[in-house]
Amino acid sequence: MLAFVDESGKPHPSDPSIYSTICALCLPEQHSRAFNQALYDIVKEVYPEDDPLAKEIKAEKYLARKPFEYSAQRRQVVRRIAELVEGTPLSFFSVQMKRPVAAPNWQKTTLTPSFRLLTERIELHMREHEPDGFAKMLFDERDPGADAADSRSFRSFISGTAEGQSWSHVLDTPFFVSSTITPGIQVVDLLAGATRHYLILRDAHAGFTSDWENEISALQALARTKTRDFEMAGYAYYGMYFMPERYFDNPPGPRPLLNS
Repeated sequence: MLAFVDESGKPHPSDPSIYSTICALCLPEQHSRAFNQALYDIVKEVYPEDDPLAKEIKAEKYLARKPFEYSAQRRQVVRRIAELVEGTPLSFFSVQMKRPVAAPNWQKTTLTPSFRLLTERIELHMREHEPDGFAKMLFDERDPGADAADSRSFRSFISGTAEGQSWSHVLDTPFFVSSTITPGIQVVDLLAGATRHYLILRDAHAGFTSDWENEISALQALARTKTRDFEMAGYAYYGMYFMPERYFDNPPGPRPLLNS
C-alpha cells in the first residue's frame, strides 16, 4: 500500500490560516500505474501544449479562490481529478487542527501527535485491507535537514515505543518525494487543501452558492466517501479526526493499538 501524506497549513500561531490538516491517501500498489496514467491523461487533455510530467497540481495553485474562478482549465482539472479519486479504490484519512494560541509543546525529536494519530488510522486500514502487507509512507519533501529529523523521529518511535511497535503494518522507514514528480502527493495535497478551505467556510457560515464554494464542498463530501471509522476496545478512531486543542500542550499518552 502506498500512503501519500501531505499537509495544508501549519499548526502554529504564526500561520495565516486558522486551520491546518495533515492527510493521507492510501492507494493499493496494483492501482498505482493506472492512477498515475489517468492523471497524466487529464493534464495532457486540459493543457495539450504542456508537458504533463512537468505540470505540478497543487492546492495553492488550483484551489485558491481567484485562480479557480477565473480559469476554466483549473476548474476542469480539479473536477476531473475528483472523478479519478471517486473511481479509484483508494482511502483517505485526515487529522484536522485549529491554529493554537501558543506554539505547540512538541519536542522536535519526537513524533508529533498529528502524525501519530494519522498513522494509527493507516495501521487500522492496513489490518483490514492488507493484513499481510505494509503501508509505505511517502511524504512531500521539504529540505534535507527537516526530512532527516522527521525520519529519525518516525523510526525511533516505531522501534522504541510500545505504541510504535503495535503498528505492525506500517513500514518503519518513511520516504520523502518531490511533489513535482509524484502524482499521489499532488492529489492528497489537493484534498488536504479542500479540507482546510471547507473548515474555514463552515466557520464563516458560507452559503456554498459560488462555483468555488460548491467545489470545496464537493471535494470534502468526496473525501468522506473515501474514509471510514474504526472501533477497538470500545474506542472510535474517526477517519477524519479533529484533534483536541489540549494536545498542543499535552500530547496524548501512549496508546498502543491492541490486536484484539
